[in-house]
Amino acid sequence: MAKIAFTPTKRNTVELIAQANRTIGRLAPPAPEPPPLPGVAARLASYAACRDAAVAANDAYVSAKSALVALLLARNAAAEALRQETKALIALCEGVTGGDALGLTGTGFPLAAPNTRPNRPPEREENFRLTVQDEPGVLKGRVKPVEYAFIYEVQLSTTGIAEGFVTVLSPTKSSWKLRELTSGVRVWVRVRAHGSQGPGPWSEVRWRIVS
Repeated sequence: MAKIAFTPTKRNTVELIAQANRTIGRLAPPAPEPPPLPGVAARLASYAACRDAAVAANDAYVSAKSALVALLLARNAAAEALRQETKALIALCEGVTGGDALGLTGTGFPLAAPNTRPNRPPEREENFRLTVQDEPGVLKGRVKPVEYAFIYEVQLSTTGIAEGFVTVLSPTKSSWKLRELTSGVRVWVRVRAHGSQGPGPWSEVRWRIVS
């Protein structure tokens, strides 16, 4: 048994109207040609009325949408003009007041936070972790990011003596991996953070035997 392959719930307004025009043209042909399916006149009349309402509503929508595009362009142009005028006024206010905070407060514009430079190096890394990895010759280090730090200095020693530490890595992230280490060897690692005011103090030394 054949079925109609048209799912109204998956069609938009334009597609529904187009299909209605095709179907009404077939089921209600001009006289004297007889309808191909007798007994559908009442339903077809209701179908045609809904089609006409949909056409009217869609035409109104398209018309309003065209007008909306013009309104949108006008709004954007007005906003851009206001944007440029705001920039000019801000520049004038900053020039007249010489950047005085009290004077700028009276403009009603919000003030930017002062760009203060940190006056001290980063603090000591108190949460340094060093773990052995399944991958041979690899150790993973991790610290909790500290204020004012923008780079970390990682040093390694195979003796544990202070003079034996050598810088082996300078990551910008707070976690990293030391690779190509010798398996079975005990290594000591320490780390410190660097900021715009120099390096902070070294962390506690951690040691591990490389897998």
